[in-house]
Amino acid sequence: MLNGRVSITEDRLQRLSLALENPEQAQNRGGLVRARFLASVIGQIISMQAGMGSVVRFHTHCMYKCLLTRSSWNASIFLDSKAKDEIRFWKENSKELNGQDLVGSNECTISVYSDASDTGFGGYIDGIEDSEVIGTWSEFEAEQSSTWKELEALSRVYSTLAPALEGQTVQWFTDNKNVTKIMKCGSKNDGLRKIAQEISEKSELDNAELVLKWIPREENLQSDFLSHCFCLNDWQIERPFFDRLERIWGKFTVDRFAADYNTKTKRFNSRWFCPGTEGIDAFSQSWENLRTTGSFHPLDWCQKSFKKCKVKKQKGPLFDELSALKCYDIEFFEKHLAIQIEKSKTDQYRQGSEVVIAKGVNSACPYNMIHRYFTKAGLSVSSPDFIFRPVFKYKKVHKLIYKNKSLSYTHTRECVVSRLKEINSSFGCSMARALKYLFSKIELIAKNTLSTSSKSYYLPSGNRFSKRFYSLDVVSDDVIPKPSERLYIPRRAVLYVPGNDEKKLMKIPSFELDCAVMDLEDGVALTRKEEARIVIRHMLEELKFGQTECVVRVNAVSSGLMEDDMKSVFKAKNLPQTLMLPKVHKAEELDRFTKILMSTVAVREKKQKFRLVVFVESAIGLLNLRSIFRRGIDLALKEKLFDFDGVVFGSDDFCADIGPNINF
Repeated sequence: MLNGRVSITEDRLQRLSLALENPEQAQNRGGLVRARFLASVIGQIISMQAGMGSVVRFHTHCMYKCLLTRSSWNASIFLDSKAKDEIRFWKENSKELNGQDLVGSNECTISVYSDASDTGFGGYIDGIEDSEVIGTWSEFEAEQSSTWKELEALSRVYSTLAPALEGQTVQWFTDNKNVTKIMKCGSKNDGLRKIAQEISEKSELDNAELVLKWIPREENLQSDFLSHCFCLNDWQIERPFFDRLERIWGKFTVDRFAADYNTKTKRFNSRWFCPGTEGIDAFSQSWENLRTTGSFHPLDWCQKSFKKCKVKKQKGPLFDELSALKCYDIEFFEKHLAIQIEKSKTDQYRQGSEVVIAKGVNSACPYNMIHRYFTKAGLSVSSPDFIFRPVFKYKKVHKLIYKNKSLSYTHTRECVVSRLKEINSSFGCSMARALKYLFSKIELIAKNTLSTSSKSYYLPSGNRFSKRFYSLDVVSDDVIPKPSERLYIPRRAVLYVPGNDEKKLMKIPSFELDCAVMDLEDGVALTRKEEARIVIRHMLEELKFGQTECVVRVNAVSSGLMEDDMKSVFKAKNLPQTLMLPKVHKAEELDRFTKILMSTVAVREKKQKFRLVVFVESAIGLLNLRSIFRRGIDLALKEKLFDFDGVVFGSDDFCADIGPNINF
């Protein structure tokens, strides 16, 4: 030991080198190796773990497998190709691997947590914002063992966070004991050993030391939560549409925003590590020297993509060549046009100096567009003028400038941006205006959806509680509709109170509100959920709400906490008038809610019909808004357990979901 490092003596390394010569010569002659001798070699290597680390376990398993085929210790055994590779590995690397820091000599400088579930994996760096990593298993991966998932989760989380972990001593926390053992001693399972070996090799290249530690599941809740999450930006276009785009724009080279299960090209970038990815985080990759990059990105990344192109001066495919084209470079034929253009080193899909474009039938065909441009601009195919020149306006007429000057990239960009603003005037050029416009359309969507199943009328008569809502269920024009009467509540003032704060809940009757919501969701910490359930059940039995509408907001279906909320609330003697269901992403979640509601109501002697208000707070929920409305109405009419009373659009959570900073 020297300077806090444990090393193997030169004498032992020399003996190992001499021992490796015997099986090496035997395999070269195609001969056999004595079992006793091979066991001696394996034993020598494993005894050097203190000075070489866990690599001694990873690179002796195949030799050990061959050793297990012996009939006796004096018998001869064959070495398979993998065992021969291990022998060759130790012969070439034993001296380079010698030397390990004494355990505990380096303090851990950073902590990482990881976990895996049946659906995906997750992890994060403790104390660093925006370091969360999530991923989804493929159908094949979902069928693997829990140990495989936990180990693969460690591998993918490390690969994603590698830049931040380089040169660090990392304390890695996992709630699977097998993972800590495999990373230290290897595994008899080839698949698990291969993953562990890859992690070890990656960390060695990054000069990062991984110190694994097992913790109980209760201390790894955040990683467990992340492993059940999915990325709402993880969408894809259908293959026929992608093929159509390729026919228009040419073959795509790289899919910049993809994963192994939805990429449309062989080369792709992913947000987090996954098998086959060429690079993590497309914005950290070089976008240069590629003719066509597939950028089917999430909508909230548009601005970032444009900035990336601007920084890297991506002028699009062949801009310099196109801006330099002159009229006589183009020749129109009956079924195609030919463009004479100088060949450059970036060319991939043409030969020589001629580009041929076939004539199509629609107006978007390049042939037809160029032909219309020549006609409207009054250009001649024999003219030496540049085809694309700046435009001036004179008496409401736009013309090309008379000076023979090519169009610059900067001017082109300004023209395109200004034109896009004109086309997109209803949304404006800011995300805030776009969202305001979006919010204003939600009521229209709801109104159109409801109108397909019922016609609604308000019959006010002074007092708030004497107002009635009549729903006329229309079956056909020949059937006289029968109104079903129910109370209408205009929730003008709504107060949300954390369910675990008994002191605040006791004050509700004194406020004389329209609506008081006892909250089990965002207002209550994860560790206080059970306490909140008990307090709310007590408040339902003790408080007199008077004219205030009594509401309980349960946790989302996707959280896994909603069923426990319902069971606890329905144990109370008095039940709430209304239930609020947050974060509804798709209509199927209403099916799950209704099923749980049926099971909890079934145990009560006195039946009660509730009002249901659902919250849509995500991009995917907004896309599914129409189906959520329809499913809510259908379930209300079919099961008659609740009235589908309304939908709340959670703008704050929606803005957080799509990413941008919004200032209304």
